[in-house]
Amino acid sequence: MALTEKNTLKQFGISLQENKRLSLLTPQERYKEFRQNLEAYANEVLEDQPVSNLYHYWPNHQGKLFTDPSLKSIFNLDTQFDPNERDDLPRIGFSHVAQLALASPDNVVLWYSPKGPASFDQDPQNPYSQIIYDYGQLYIQYFDGEKINAVAIKITNEEALRQFSSKIYEANNNSDLRKRISNCLLNPIRLSESIDDFLARDWVECDVYRDKKKGGKHFLSEVIKEIKTTFAGLKRTKIKIPDETMADIVAHEITEKSIFDAYLQTIHHHQQKYGLSHIGLSGSCGGSTVTTSEIENLLGIRQLFNDNFFKNSMIIHSSSYRLLTQGGESSGGKWEYHNGRCRVCDKEPVLVGPCSICVDCEKKFSDN
Repeated sequence: MALTEKNTLKQFGISLQENKRLSLLTPQERYKEFRQNLEAYANEVLEDQPVSNLYHYWPNHQGKLFTDPSLKSIFNLDTQFDPNERDDLPRIGFSHVAQLALASPDNVVLWYSPKGPASFDQDPQNPYSQIIYDYGQLYIQYFDGEKINAVAIKITNEEALRQFSSKIYEANNNSDLRKRISNCLLNPIRLSESIDDFLARDWVECDVYRDKKKGGKHFLSEVIKEIKTTFAGLKRTKIKIPDETMADIVAHEITEKSIFDAYLQTIHHHQQKYGLSHIGLSGSCGGSTVTTSEIENLLGIRQLFNDNFFKNSMIIHSSSYRLLTQGGESSGGKWEYHNGRCRVCDKEPVLVGPCSICVDCEKKFSDN
């Protein structure tokens, strides 16, 4: 199967637009960004945690934000937004977030990306027209005088939005889907509270997020505790990223093998930690449950990940992050088959599903 922006976004939440990004970084910068991407994958996908890792954005004199204090143009946050996503509303909306935060140091700014379509058109040339975000993301950020500090939390129970901001809750209740998304994205809320005062609120317990792997609920008290830990810089990735793998990333050009090893070793560590013989890999292909030996064939990791997935910057406000963490369904809501080549058995032409796996191979995986 030929890799295109359209099919990689629909199937894997992978954007091809920055596929040369890491090659433009110094070894030290590459190490930092690649590790951040791996840790985001471990936290948001393998662990399916409700609270993201901590992210920082540094402003220049013009108020532009950068993901590195060097303020190099390659770290400009504007470049991490795809104009095809929701008519460019996320980029425009985040510019309002930045203005509010920078104008009021220490005040918390809330910004909500609702669930729903990732595009407002049905243009087949727009890869986002294939994607539906299956839960919301609430971004919590503040400016400490040097940088903006931010986390994102996953929201499946939108009643929980009342706890954070009645204005966001009301904006998200608009019956017109497009207006609902537009109102939320274009109208971030600046609070009068500092992050400490915000987190010390008298919260009313409710469920916030139901994870896709186990169906377990994450409650507000747990989420608030995790936010406190994350903003305090005490959150630790639960899955170890092998030091030798990261050393290889710094010492050598990023290759198919190094990407594959980093990804696969991260999955292996997750399996070993929890004693898993199978692992559910969440994503828009339905979260197939596979054994370690099946992972490479099922996902085609050697082909798909060498130039695409980890060469995107996985910062929480980026389009790539929302695709990775929110993009759980195709817009059609059904499993469509077409003639193509099966990535598992290599037969062609044969009827394959959205993940380019034929019916016979799908049955083999479902029977395991």
